[in-house]
Amino acid sequence: MLEKTVIIIFLVLNVFYISGGEPDSFSISVTPGGIVPVGENASYFKTGAGAEIAVDYSLDFLPFIFLRAEAGFEIVPFVSQDALSLFSFSAGAGVKYTPIERFTLSVFGTGGYY
Repeated sequence: MLEKTVIIIFLVLNVFYISGGEPDSFSISVTPGGIVPVGENASYFKTGAGAEIAVDYSLDFLPFIFLRAEAGFEIVPFVSQDALSLFSFSAGAGVKYTPIERFTLSVFGTGGYY
């Protein structure tokens, strides 16, 4: 059941993007994700799912630099009835380059807490 839900989330909500204010100065994106347990303790967990929301703000005086804030939630079910829930928060900065209209390359780094 959870695997079907994760696949549907990927197909329906691949990326949600809102832009406002000056062109490319502010954006919000929501990204769903899947969690597949690996390693020697993988047998204790089932496949999980999560989502992340990120807010980017481009600086007016340096339009190729942007600031980013992120918040996320993930849930990883145990083989038993319980599940592990993770909340994450991070902030950082990045650089973006737009070689042609509607195509932007960006690199960013964040640090945070979960």
